[in-house]
Amino acid sequence: MSPHILIAGWAGAGNLGDELIAAALANLLHERGAVAGMYSEDPPATSALHGVIAFPTRSIRAPRRWADGFILGPGGLLQDQTSAISCAVHLGRFAVVGAARPTAGIGLGVGPISRWPSRASLRLAARTQPRWITRDRASQELLATLGFRHTAVAPDLAHLALAKPNHQHSEHDVRRVVLAPRGTVVNRSDRAAELAAAITTSRIHERVDVALLAMTPEDEAVGADAISLIEQSSRDRIPSMVRPTPAEASSLLQPGDHVISGRFHVALMANHFGNGWSAIDSGHKMRSYAHDSGVSTYPETEAGLTKALESVPSHHRLRPQPPTEREYEPLYSALEQLISQARRASG
Repeated sequence: MSPHILIAGWAGAGNLGDELIAAALANLLHERGAVAGMYSEDPPATSALHGVIAFPTRSIRAPRRWADGFILGPGGLLQDQTSAISCAVHLGRFAVVGAARPTAGIGLGVGPISRWPSRASLRLAARTQPRWITRDRASQELLATLGFRHTAVAPDLAHLALAKPNHQHSEHDVRRVVLAPRGTVVNRSDRAAELAAAITTSRIHERVDVALLAMTPEDEAVGADAISLIEQSSRDRIPSMVRPTPAEASSLLQPGDHVISGRFHVALMANHFGNGWSAIDSGHKMRSYAHDSGVSTYPETEAGLTKALESVPSHHRLRPQPPTEREYEPLYSALEQLISQARRASG
């Protein structure tokens, strides 16, 4: 009998990065003989996109009846930067729906953790026995300070959703800048104005093409407003807008692209395919990844964006950096243990 494994990440919210890692994890489960289900902000869309059964994120009874095993993750769920209660909510679902079932944490980003509800929830979760696989060393170290013992690190799952690079260490002129700033609902017009002003002031669109890459609906809205502002003052080389689907992720970047990103998974794509990139400081996650990757970081301001655009080189050397299969062994091992336990539990 194929065990039912419920993935509790952040699917269905319109974020391309979250959909890539959800798809990769569901595929790993299917390859190992399990049936994958997902919590989702939009269950019909998630079912159509990933071919899985999907449950509303606030449901409890139906997922408990369905699931033989439970995965918390993937994604940056264990943090309190976006919400004071986010970490506690995710861990509460882990405790309630995962109760008396085999469980694991897979592909997790952890931090920042600065509020007492988050620390209290994590210290309570640390008393449980499942394995916790983080996507970076800093996340693992933070869990260790909170009392977690069964931890390991494996690369982000998004790499498994991307094609292997078909070019190695080749030289290219930079022909396009792919700019991926984070969108916002609050002060959307101000963010769009800063973005438009940075592009215009840097004059980057006079020497190379510029594409605004939107990973979320909020990114797309801000980008569209910025393009509209630029159109009012210029008729030459207006930036384009790219809003990709998960199926298009592997073809987003071309050898002549330089990436400037405030989005974690766009930066990951640049590393994966070897494109030069720099980071917009959109928070803890981007700062950490930029530091680990050894690239420049610029403030998420008009001046910072302008400087990042002015610093785009005219030439670069591709250096693809996809992870090796060996680096994923802790994650594969945790999944196989979980599925084996769930299969026994399901009878």
